[in-house]
Amino acid sequence: MFFKRAGVFNHANRWVNWGDKSSYVWVDALRYEMAWELSQTLSEDYNLEIQAAIATVPTITEIGMAAFLPGAETSATVVTAGDSKLGLEINGTVVKDRPGRIKFLQDNTGVNVFVTKLGDLLPKPKRKERESIQQAKLILVTSQEIDAIGEGDNVRLARRTMDEILNELKKAFRVLTELGVETIIFAADHGYLFGEELSNDMKIDSPGGDTADLHRRVWVGKGGRADTAFLRAKLSDFGLGRDLEIATPWNFACFKIKGRAEAYFHGGLSPQELIIPVVTLIPKQNISVGITSEISWTMEPGSQKISTRFFSVTIKGDATGIFELVPPKVRVEVRVKKDCISQPATASYGFEEATGDVQLQKTVDNPRAIESNTIALLITQDQPAKTVASVHLLDAVSGAELARISKIEMAIAI
Repeated sequence: MFFKRAGVFNHANRWVNWGDKSSYVWVDALRYEMAWELSQTLSEDYNLEIQAAIATVPTITEIGMAAFLPGAETSATVVTAGDSKLGLEINGTVVKDRPGRIKFLQDNTGVNVFVTKLGDLLPKPKRKERESIQQAKLILVTSQEIDAIGEGDNVRLARRTMDEILNELKKAFRVLTELGVETIIFAADHGYLFGEELSNDMKIDSPGGDTADLHRRVWVGKGGRADTAFLRAKLSDFGLGRDLEIATPWNFACFKIKGRAEAYFHGGLSPQELIIPVVTLIPKQNISVGITSEISWTMEPGSQKISTRFFSVTIKGDATGIFELVPPKVRVEVRVKKDCISQPATASYGFEEATGDVQLQKTVDNPRAIESNTIALLITQDQPAKTVASVHLLDAVSGAELARISKIEMAIAI
């Protein structure tokens, strides 16, 4: 089945005819269930709609990202693009990489387009970036963090940090909203498989023949052999035209390739690779703006040194201002200098699985106090003995620092 691009780019009519200031966020390798989890944390501040769509085959970045472009819903053909790469031909133009996608978008939307990356929005965009966003009609934001860390083949690091992208996206949406964006549409080019490292019995030979492109999970080309270990089909069977063919393993096996990742894959036709999210966010008029009362915070570490991978801190708060206490949503980080080296793991209550944020609440018997909450953190980066770290309590919405423990020694045995 061909990717339902109409569910994504038909929103372009809103940019041109309705005058909305909109943002298009392309997230490389955001699986559907990840987007669903993220959406649950956004419903308080946004009216949202999440749709499941089918990615364009083969489920690789060059094709999936180009499928987001205007015109791809009616005219798209997978073609060879040199150097054993593929591109997507849209109305006579071959699009094969990020610069090509950006140029095509700018040339075919009829509005002022500003292009940026997720990392450039966080923690706060620079002045020039902010001004460009405010002046543009359409803001394109691209994110490659998930795909980059997965294909980096550091399986241990990828498993620990991949879900952190959800929190980064949430912060970026807040930045865009504050800069006047009225509609945010985010979508993924493909999903992925991320399991155990490949064993030799899970590696199979590719068809060979005239190979146009070869990945762990997909072969594209002409000729070669057939085999019961993989499916073969014409790309024209998927509405993608011409004479190229596709082959992909029936199960979770992969083609033999030198190098490349050994546990993270995409390119094939499994549901995990094919089913992608398309999410539309419209900020609510009453979007929360943070704390309505001044709060005096107390932070108590679970130990005087960080001596294991798990570290806990207990936080409490008492209102000191005259306004009603509204318990904030918070985040706790352990930092060495400016680098965050921790990941939220659990909390006594209010823990948000998708982002690691924690929604605090008032005590039952005192509406001017915040219920004590113990938050556990996983230390994700090795540090030399006697490294001095700091622990930070942050407002999860604004990113403002509420309190900190300035010095705590790292003493984890490596």
